[in-house]
Amino acid sequence: MDAKTRLHLLDMLEFATNAQTFLGDADAEAVSANPEKFYAVRHAVELVGEAARRVPEADREQFRTIAWNEAIGMRNHIAHAYHAVDAVILVNTIRNHFPGLIAEIQSALREISP
Repeated sequence: MDAKTRLHLLDMLEFATNAQTFLGDADAEAVSANPEKFYAVRHAVELVGEAARRVPEADREQFRTIAWNEAIGMRNHIAHAYHAVDAVILVNTIRNHFPGLIAEIQSALREISP
């Protein structure tokens, strides 16, 4: 695994953590009603997938428990179907999937850290 992959994992961790922070205790209705919050969480989720997309396939294979395809798929949906991004899906992703994603990324980083 090269140094760039480690940086991409660190980026994923930062963006996922930021998404949780930006979301706070807001629900989907509150996110929809607040354009700044909506754009902040949407962009953070998109960046998680963008960083994941940049990890080489061989490195993704080493850490199969990280939800690579899901993160990249969400990024693609946000980037290409920007008009159809649903606050309910964003909130669900951040609340229900990001805690596990963060834990898996942290585990991977511990494994590869010198």
